[in-house]
Amino acid sequence: MNRPGGTQSTPTLPPRLIGRWTSPLRQETTAASPADPPLLLVLGGVHGNEAAGVDAAERVLRELASSPDPPEHSNPTDAAPPGLLALRGNTAGLAEGRRYLHRDLNRIALAEELERPLPPRGDPGLLLDNEGAELRDLLATLERHTAGHTGPRYFLDIHTTSAASVPYLSVFARSEPRPNPADQASLRLAEALPLHRVVGLEAVLAGTIQEYLQDRGWVGFTLEAGQHHHRAAVDHAADAIHVLLAALGSAPPTQATVEARARLAAVSGAAMAGHARRFDLLHRHPVGPQDGFVMKPGYVNFQPVRRGEHLADSHRGPILSPADAFILMPLYQPLGSDGFFLVR
Repeated sequence: MNRPGGTQSTPTLPPRLIGRWTSPLRQETTAASPADPPLLLVLGGVHGNEAAGVDAAERVLRELASSPDPPEHSNPTDAAPPGLLALRGNTAGLAEGRRYLHRDLNRIALAEELERPLPPRGDPGLLLDNEGAELRDLLATLERHTAGHTGPRYFLDIHTTSAASVPYLSVFARSEPRPNPADQASLRLAEALPLHRVVGLEAVLAGTIQEYLQDRGWVGFTLEAGQHHHRAAVDHAADAIHVLLAALGSAPPTQATVEARARLAAVSGAAMAGHARRFDLLHRHPVGPQDGFVMKPGYVNFQPVRRGEHLADSHRGPILSPADAFILMPLYQPLGSDGFFLVR
């Protein structure tokens, strides 16, 4: 396989860059307000079996390019700062349709990881750590395409789940040792999307791309767009990108944007409830490769469960719910270190 830093051939890796689009509204910048317009980074395929974000970004870029007033600058090599930058996460994982090859890319975006030297390019040792090389190439590509951008920076990291799910957001709200300004801004930005918000996963998940970006001042969140390989997940993700571009002022609001927001509200249940709901983390059940974890079939995201309910099994016996709560991300795939979460 032709992995980052590797030498084997086939299958060919998809390019890191999905595409970029320059907002036509950038010309409104004046001498009194010299900063570039907002930049929205869209990440797809951070997990290689979750391609909905890539497909959604490609769709949105096509739609923006064919709009009645396409922007003057839309070439990927254009030096103009982009209003939308879309990147693939785990290119080798996407090529094989696997969550990851060696390590979870969404758990290793840590300072100690980036300080660890990789073997020289071409060294066979690189093939034993695809994700270490992927992370460095992803961050280098991001830096290359955003160097010199002086405007505010936002991101949407798009994922899907192995269980059936309505789309929802995972938003950080760290308060220790002090509130993070990017977290607070992200919570406010989340209100632009009529989707349920899950808060608190950052307390139990280290090394995520979301954490890496927010620690560097980026404002945004993770979108869980739906179930793996369901076309509806692509639809939800594309609608979310369009709504965010309008909310950030990078694209003019249109009737299509209004309709996209209405679709998200309807599918999430926010339209019927009158508002999107906030769910806070209560419990995480970690699993290891030797645990023999098997989730009981049929659970879906946000399904209520009762204290003592038999949720899963392992080599150690039945796994029962420790509380009355709502279940989140029950594990129905071979790879993954999270058996399920409980929120309330």
